[in-house]
Amino acid sequence: MGETYDPLPDEYVRPPGRYLIPDPRNDERFDNHFVRGSQFNPKGFVGLEAGQEVEVEMVREPGNPHHAEAMALLVGGVRIGYVGAGIAEEWQCYVIKKNEAGQGVFAHGLIENVEQPRVTIFLPWMSTLRRERAARQWEETQRLRAKQRAEAYRLRTEGKLTFGLIAAELDCSTGLASKLYREYMEGMTEAEKAAAEAERVAAEEDLRMMVLEEHERTGQSVGAIAAKIGHPVSKVREVLRAAGAPPQNTYNDAVRNDRVARCRLVGRMQAAGRTRKEIASALGVTWEVVKILLKDGKFYDAPPSDPVRLELVRKARLPELDGLGLAEAAEELGVSAVKLKAARRDRAVLQDRYGEGFVAGEED
Repeated sequence: MGETYDPLPDEYVRPPGRYLIPDPRNDERFDNHFVRGSQFNPKGFVGLEAGQEVEVEMVREPGNPHHAEAMALLVGGVRIGYVGAGIAEEWQCYVIKKNEAGQGVFAHGLIENVEQPRVTIFLPWMSTLRRERAARQWEETQRLRAKQRAEAYRLRTEGKLTFGLIAAELDCSTGLASKLYREYMEGMTEAEKAAAEAERVAAEEDLRMMVLEEHERTGQSVGAIAAKIGHPVSKVREVLRAAGAPPQNTYNDAVRNDRVARCRLVGRMQAAGRTRKEIASALGVTWEVVKILLKDGKFYDAPPSDPVRLELVRKARLPELDGLGLAEAAEELGVSAVKLKAARRDRAVLQDRYGEGFVAGEED
């Protein structure tokens, strides 16, 4: 095989890096492989001596007409022979991946005879390499996880982000973002926790002062204040609620009042005998919109008519949801963010009409 095939110059270009397979002779799980075809590659033994330890490069020869998976062995860039066909097939993927990663692959070898060329190379069992690779992958995963924990903690404490926004930053689920933050906290020493708590309290006080100052000075909505000071709406609302300062939501109030008025209008039009299609045409909307407005109007007039919807309305502002963003609160309740947002809108309507006691479930 070796005496008849000369690889093309560009068949193998040695990568810039090199990887020397650890010497496996101290491990019970290794094989010593007799190099095949050494007698046909005498040039590779020039300058070598019997008993000499060498580093043997494993080089694929995909153009070899005798065996497409042939694995040549080189010392000093000169071929000295091949590994057996079975070993060549077993090591193909390993060598390919290392080469693609920019590394030439070398193994430990022993020159046994130069007069009658004979060489042995020492290779670990492939299962050993797989275990080592799995261990490296696990270590890399742990390093990445540690970085994610630190970033989740930073975004939560310094950026004041909700877990939903942290999840978007880290490209993970909201649940995992929360878990990463907790894991980081659990790994902190007591001194670090005390320092972090002091920093958190100071930051909370700074935030409180900023929110109350903006609220008193400008009277802007929660969303406007949040955008101006660069903090989540939920945090601004939490500060105002704790201070007993009612948030200014004149825009939301106007939108909500307009929707209630439209619900009443389509209800009156239907009671007058007009079809949904006729109502839609008169209002310049689709019949699906009319259907939703009729459904909302019915619920607002008689909330117990839709017990499932009423239950979600009453859960929409549970104390345990305080401080959570919309996505986090929705996940906590097991509903979509869209449904929770609608439930909060419904809650405001019912609260205006029936009072806080009814909405809280204290009276039916």
